[in-house]
Amino acid sequence: MKHNLTYKGYSGSVDISIEDNCLHGKIEFINDLVTFEGSTPIELKTAFEEAVDRYFAYCKKTGTVPDKPFSGSFNVRTGAALHRLSAQVAASKGVSLNEHVVACLRLGNNTKAEGQFSVIDTKSSDTAPAFKMVASHEASTN
Repeated sequence: MKHNLTYKGYSGSVDISIEDNCLHGKIEFINDLVTFEGSTPIELKTAFEEAVDRYFAYCKKTGTVPDKPFSGSFNVRTGAALHRLSAQVAASKGVSLNEHVVACLRLGNNTKAEGQFSVIDTKSSDTAPAFKMVASHEASTN
C-alpha cells in the first residue's frame, strides 16, 4: 500500500530503506529536491512537516518563490480526433472546451468538488461505456 503525507498543500512520499533501517521520503511534485527521514511513522510525519517549513524559510531567506506542487493548469495531448470531438461536445453543451474537460476529469475521478476524489474502476462503472466510446472513436479516426 502506498502512503503519502500532506501538509500546507504539499505531498510527501513514504519509502522504506531496509539497508539503512529507516523511513524516508521527499516532497513530491516540485522541481526542488527536499528530503526527510525518520525511524517511525510519527517521526517521518514530523520530519516531513519540518522539511516543508524549512523549505519555506530557505526560500524566504534566498528571496526565491517556493515551487508550488500544482498550478491548476496542464497540457493534455489527446490527438486531433478526440480534440475535435471534445470541442464539438463542449459547443453543443454551450460550455468552453476547458469547462468540458474539467467536467470529464471530475467524472473520471469521481469528483463533485475540488479537493474531493476517489478512484473509480471504469470496467464496472456506469461511465465505462462512455469511456469506451471515446476510446473507440479515437482509435477508429487515427
